[in-house]
Amino acid sequence: VIDVTTRGCGLRLTKPLRRGQYLTLTVYSDDGTASVICDLVKVQWVNADRAGVAFLSMSRENELRLPRLCGDRGIVVFEG
Repeated sequence: VIDVTTRGCGLRLTKPLRRGQYLTLTVYSDDGTASVICDLVKVQWVNADRAGVAFLSMSRENELRLPRLCGDRGIVVFEG
């Protein structure tokens, strides 16, 4: 995760993505003890090894935990 807001985040990619693609995004802490699940995100833009996604569906609990977890330099895993 490069940056995060309440509406979406920027990602540094290890796998290629396409603009318009829908995903489930799970963000894990570096030590693996915490995670946040974004039930549905949409890829808004892709530029080389970076992308921006918009959060479309996430529980309120996960929404509140996401900025704290990303502040701890979370690792991103894509599913779906």
